[in-house]
Amino acid sequence: MPTYKLRPFQGDSFLDHLLHSRGVTDPTEKTAFLSPNYDLGTHDPFLLKDMKKVVERILRAVSTDEKICIYSDFDADGIPGAVVLHDFFKKISYVNTFHYIPDRHIEGFGIHRPALEKIIAQGATLIISIDCGIAEIDNAAWVKTQKAQEIFGENSTKTQEGDSTKAVDSIDLIITDHHTPGAILPDAFAIINPKQIDCEYPEKMLCGSGVIYKVVQALCQTIREKDFSNFNDDAVSNAIAAYFKDIEIKEGWEKWLLDMVGLATLSDMVPLRGENRIFAYFGLTVLRKTPRLGLIKLFKSLKMNPAHMTEEDIAFMITPRINAASRMASPMDAFHLLATTDDAEADRLVEHLNNLNTERKTRVAHLVKAIKKSIEERDLQHKPIIVVGNPDWQPPVLGLVATNIVRDYGKPVFLWGRDEEGVIKGSCRAPDGHDVVKIMRAIPEADGVFLNMGGHVAAGGYSVSSEKIHVFEEKILEAHAGILKAVEDAKVAIDVANKAAGIKGINGTDGEHGVGVAVLGEILVDKVLNAGEVGRTVWNVIEKVGPYGESNPKPLFMMKGITVMDIKYFGKTKEHLELRLQDGLSGDETKAIKFFAKEDKALEGKLKIGELADLIVHMEKSMFKNYPEYRLRIVDIL
Repeated sequence: MPTYKLRPFQGDSFLDHLLHSRGVTDPTEKTAFLSPNYDLGTHDPFLLKDMKKVVERILRAVSTDEKICIYSDFDADGIPGAVVLHDFFKKISYVNTFHYIPDRHIEGFGIHRPALEKIIAQGATLIISIDCGIAEIDNAAWVKTQKAQEIFGENSTKTQEGDSTKAVDSIDLIITDHHTPGAILPDAFAIINPKQIDCEYPEKMLCGSGVIYKVVQALCQTIREKDFSNFNDDAVSNAIAAYFKDIEIKEGWEKWLLDMVGLATLSDMVPLRGENRIFAYFGLTVLRKTPRLGLIKLFKSLKMNPAHMTEEDIAFMITPRINAASRMASPMDAFHLLATTDDAEADRLVEHLNNLNTERKTRVAHLVKAIKKSIEERDLQHKPIIVVGNPDWQPPVLGLVATNIVRDYGKPVFLWGRDEEGVIKGSCRAPDGHDVVKIMRAIPEADGVFLNMGGHVAAGGYSVSSEKIHVFEEKILEAHAGILKAVEDAKVAIDVANKAAGIKGINGTDGEHGVGVAVLGEILVDKVLNAGEVGRTVWNVIEKVGPYGESNPKPLFMMKGITVMDIKYFGKTKEHLELRLQDGLSGDETKAIKFFAKEDKALEGKLKIGELADLIVHMEKSMFKNYPEYRLRIVDIL
């Protein structure tokens, strides 16, 4: 179980305290954080390396009627990104495009040679990737070798050059991605990725949909200004100018695409700071009044009032249904739901995705039960990290299963299975205070354990060499132990330095109110809360700092010595817990809930009516039946 420490109170108010804990202390920064401004908070898209080149190539393809393939990843980042680019082409009435999303089970993540062969066979001379491609060294090189005239003949796409024509002889790949590049970059026509070493773009942590949105921003800006004179080829510039002279895009039209960018930003767990905060904040604003038929019908089917939509609604209601398409059927189903304008198709796809999500939940529940049984039989729950796998387990659902296991055992979890190609793949998840990617990277590359791996602080994925799977658990535990030792050594060094400087306590605090910097396995609590504070006043402060997510966690509260007045379970199978709590001094009462608490072994014996309890909680505002109710969400019971 993690250790909870009370964060030292800083500032003149609870709002100041929350901002300070996020490193927001400068008055200008505070204003920008609390009052997000789209124009001031987004950067010039042309700061991205290769942007001018990409804009010219896309506009040239449109002006000469080239067939364009949009190749996106199959998750809740890549699919919304594909919709962003789809909507741009629809806006300019360009229809010579088609989409390709790889099959999660058969093809897996990335750009694949057989897929490229199919795409080129369909006549595409421009391929634009979204949320993938930065690692495709061999496949990008292969695309470079393909010649349009050899494949399609002398009647391949033409570009006007005075009274003559010049055949387009190349097939070009534009990579837009946000994953960390390797030492060698793909030899593509162009790469848009803010994490390239020589890219000057200030926001490095965009999601894949955020990256393609910057491309659309640049395209819209160029079309509005009607200035194509700075392109490299005068003939090309003239042809583009002639094509776009009557095409208008109103100022700010692209902001309507922020529903997709916000959805992806919140789904992909990128840090919600800087430009990502803008995308998440205004993305939610657009989602609350989205004109997308598929989303409107999905919200209705889930009995959601979009006007009150929160980041949690995205995480627990919308994202799972988008991801269920690729996990259980075809990712194109999710794409069509987000892009459709057909009433009947929207109805069909909403029902289809809801059914897939139900099937997914059933499959996950059965697997969770089997994995928990394996954990108990092998006594793995007492280890600092749970590492368990089985060749019969299906990798696509292991991330969801791992989330459940983390919730029940409160420690990092690494699960693995074997895909249809026989490759061992896994997912890892961790509670606050742990970093799964840091753990994986602590295993020396020379050990040859990972074929590949990556992810975020709390969630990651990996594939393991078949020859090394028998030592995988041992290597993970060794890596974790090494990190713990390094942290403890650092704490000792800081404490020694502080004592020498006459500063009391560890990490520079006074030792009375907890530490100011979290260490591994330690979680900082923002405030001790009493029942009478659960209401609009505190909630208004919490709401100002949202939306919450990676690098902007929800405020965490501790309730000490609160009386449990009533315990009840609710839901179809009585799987959710509700407590009625009373403050012993004031007599104030409040409600606290915990979803999926029925099988949570950590709760056993901790709650009894009439007795006192110490809780770790979040505060939330429920708008069930459009009536505001302020309540607590239980994180842990001490």
